[in-house]
Amino acid sequence: MSFFVSKAARAARELREKTNSPELRVSDFLKIKPWVIVEGGSYNGNFDFMPEKYRIGKWHPVAILTIVGSIAALFVSRPDGTDFGNLLQVSDPTIKEIGNNSQHFPPAFSYAWYYNVVAFIFMTTMHAESFYRFGSFPYVTFTVQSWILLTIRHGFIAIQPFLSRTHWVHFVSELLRGPVLISSLCVSIVWNFALLPIIYFKFIKIKEQRRKFLKWNTSFHLVQWHILNVFYAFLNSLSAPRKLIYADLWCMYTFVLYYATFYFTVLDRIGIHLYPIFTPRTIYSIFPYMTLIGLIFSIYSACNSFIFSQS
Repeated sequence: MSFFVSKAARAARELREKTNSPELRVSDFLKIKPWVIVEGGSYNGNFDFMPEKYRIGKWHPVAILTIVGSIAALFVSRPDGTDFGNLLQVSDPTIKEIGNNSQHFPPAFSYAWYYNVVAFIFMTTMHAESFYRFGSFPYVTFTVQSWILLTIRHGFIAIQPFLSRTHWVHFVSELLRGPVLISSLCVSIVWNFALLPIIYFKFIKIKEQRRKFLKWNTSFHLVQWHILNVFYAFLNSLSAPRKLIYADLWCMYTFVLYYATFYFTVLDRIGIHLYPIFTPRTIYSIFPYMTLIGLIFSIYSACNSFIFSQS
């Protein structure tokens, strides 16, 4: 894997080794005041490009209402027993047909099965190599957490043909289908068509820094995480395709809300602002929040209309 390591990856590792990270304790997170633990709201000064008011200022009431409202809406709209029962039926290999849904994993030693085995080995190797090169930092990003789910589901597909018909892996694999597929598309769309151009044109002013940023963005890891992840997610889902149902959509929203909670209660407090457009310190945050919610639903609908319409 060392052949694929970009110069940007090596530079990032060297920078991390030379930088003195702020000392953080678990007890720091148990205190409400001060909310922002790191001085200036910028971890190691890496997020100084953001205006200070977006790093340490008060959260805007509209952002708070939107976040709280999303949590309430997710709880109220949770699938009932029938919705999860549909997933449980789909994940039961004893049932060959559930409406238009067919058996949910490919037979052992089929081409689709071999793909999942090889992809799982590749992704697991990439996790180990990335951790060695970058440390744990990438794992706080939504991108890599989505990649983790993608890796797990490939592994599940690979072992499912050898498990008992009532094994829990069958059901969990189906719970992951929606989050894996939809989050991979979200990551690719949001990064390549929203965050990348905003960071490039708004936050990076020096020509040489822009050149380095674009070079970093086309490095091996970034291409895997932001472009080819969609390719892998579709191949994984098409190994045994079925139309997505409401429970799949709800699981995806749950995954996003989990990450939002982690982002706002942990990363925001230590000055790691990976996604500046989602800062809760401006009234305009409602627009990216609502756009993301709409994007998830649009991807869900598009997958069913154009890809799994015959499943």
